[in-house]
Amino acid sequence: RGTVLPGNDQVFRAANSIKITTGNAGNTDIVLTNSVLVGKDLGVLGHDGETKSDLIFTRDTNVQ
Repeated sequence: RGTVLPGNDQVFRAANSIKITTGNAGNTDIVLTNSVLVGKDLGVLGHDGETKSDLIFTRDTNVQ
């Protein structure tokens, strides 16, 4: 559990899954490394000012 302040990077680790909520999806960039992907840049999660809740990434998430 943690909060990332604007302009900062943070690494989160989990055994099985991570749940993300953001108040500004246009400023939240995700790079995913799990059992399927290594360093996959998913880009921003949405539009500026858009709220996204409870996005779950698991150890088996495969994003093309």
